[in-house]
Formats: sequence, structure tokens, C-alpha cells
Amino acid sequence: MNHEDQECSRPAHLPDVQSIRFTQESAPAPTRLSGIDAMEEFRPRDVLGQDNRQPSPNLRQPPWRLICHLVMTDAQGREFAGTGWLAGPSTVLTAAHNLYSSAHGYAAASVTVIPGRDGNTAPWGSLTSTSFATLDLWRQTSRAEVDIGVIWLPQALGQSLGYFGFQALDDAVLLHHAVYTAGYPEDRRWGTQWYDQSTIHRVDANLIAYGLDTIPGQSGSPVFALDAAGNPVAVGVHAYGKLRENLGVRISRPMFQILTGWWR
Repeated sequence: MNHEDQECSRPAHLPDVQSIRFTQESAPAPTRLSGIDAMEEFRPRDVLGQDNRQPSPNLRQPPWRLICHLVMTDAQGREFAGTGWLAGPSTVLTAAHNLYSSAHGYAAASVTVIPGRDGNTAPWGSLTSTSFATLDLWRQTSRAEVDIGVIWLPQALGQSLGYFGFQALDDAVLLHHAVYTAGYPEDRRWGTQWYDQSTIHRVDANLIAYGLDTIPGQSGSPVFALDAAGNPVAVGVHAYGKLRENLGVRISRPMFQILTGWWR
């Protein structure tokens, strides 16, 4: 990553988002998790130049505890890994290709969601869901701009942990804005969460490009900014990597309407 991408200030002009909810209750007794072998994850993502990822600092606090390790199991019992994030009391957003890929002949049958996972420890436990969705256009075309999916939890975990706000912002606000992402890469100790910060350097109608370093396993991670109060606001969902930039699905106004329809 270029040096200028490493120094990210937080502009104060991002509007406050009222839907973010955090609680300060103490964590329940952590759940110990056994390792899951032979994981797979679709589509390469990239580290751009120097690897600037760092371990997420405090998985007992937002926004890090709102970011979830996902373990998808298909009908044949194969397991795949990815990342998602709490976006409502019972709503987790992720990349659609974590749930369904026509190119790989893959469809999830169940998804285990582990918020704030820290290696073999799950401070907030885990939930398994069989209720999730992608857009029909994704299943028909696998177009990058609709690579977004939703998982509905059987319990309203977000009521106690909190959840991200999300917002559709104008091009001028997004361009050069400081952003962050965090997720569960496969090249670090299994089940550990890592983050990076950079800026958005290209915006189009449906995608955003940035210098955030990512690796397979981080598909579905939130791309988020901070509002004037320091609260995290998602503006995209990380999905793809190229040699010189990584890409996320932009939360455009049409996508915002879809996400609000998924919100539970």
C-alpha cells in the first residue's frame, strides 16, 4: 500500500446515523470452539504492497464485536469460511458468494455465525441459521455489483451486542473518505479478526474501490466509516480484489432500499 494510504484522518462531515445501538453489558462466559479444518473461501482478495493489517483491538467492544466469523456448510457437508456483520437485531450482512456460487456449484445449507470470535474463544457464543437470501440477479448473473447477501438469526443477538448503521452517501462524500474493514483472513491464526484502514479512491454507481488490505476469508466484511460521534457506519460490503485495488459492493440508494427490506 502506498504511504499516503496509511495516514487516514476521520472527516467530521459524515452524518450521524440513529440506527446504531450499543450496550455496555458485560460479556457472558466465553464459549470454546474447536478448530474447523479444510475450509474453503471463494475468489482471491489481495494485500496491496505492504501488509498493513493489524489485530482488531478489543473484541468485547463495538465495532469489533459486531463483526462475525461465518462458517457455511453445504448439503454435502463441505464447510466454507467468510465474514459478516450485524446490521440489525437479527440481521447479518455478507457477500452473496459466501452463500451461493454458480461458478463453484455451491449453495450454503446452514451458516454458523460467531460474533467477535477470538481464535478458539467465542465471547458472545454462536448461532446457526438456515434462513438467508441473495438477490435473484446474483443467482442469475453473478454480477459483482449485486454480490451481497443476508442471514437472519434465530435470536435477536443485535439487541444486546448492538449493530452497524448503514447509509447511502453521495459520490463527493465517499471519494477520499477514510474507511476501515475487519474480518477473518485465512492466512492468520484461525478465527482471529484483523483490520485495516485506508481511503476510498474510486467510486462508481455500484462499487467502491479502496486500498484496504484483505485476504481470502474476509469476503463479506463491512467497509465502514466513522460518523461525527465516532460511531461506525457501513458504506459497502467487501467482496473482490485486484492487483492495485480492492473492491466492495457500494450501499447505493437502490441497494439501501433492498437492505432496509431485509432488516429485521
